Amino acid sequence: MLKRLMARARRDPTVAAALRLNWRGRGRLACRLTRDRRVPLVPKLIIPLLVLYLMSPVDLIPDFIPVIGQLDDLLVLVLAVWAFTRLAPPGVAAQMAQELAEEGYARTGDDAD
Repeated sequence: MLKRLMARARRDPTVAAALRLNWRGRGRLACRLTRDRRVPLVPKLIIPLLVLYLMSPVDLIPDFIPVIGQLDDLLVLVLAVWAFTRLAPPGVAAQMAQELAEEGYARTGDDAD
């Protein structure tokens, strides 16, 4: 099931472009997308809202509950990144990912996901 999910994700041009970058490049891609004028306001608001949620003492599940308390933060993080990449214009994200790959942020064989 995970293989099918990854294969489906790689068919998306935005996800495929981001997967070609190393972790530092993916972070730079997110920063560049939040500063780009071609990206609408709604996707740009997702990242600051994510940071506010993660810093907030209010959680869906309290963090003092072992393992499960941190899993809700991880789930919110994954959903925020997914929403950000889905709402960002695919052409813009792919273009910026290509530029970052040319700048040296492309994954090498020893980079792990």
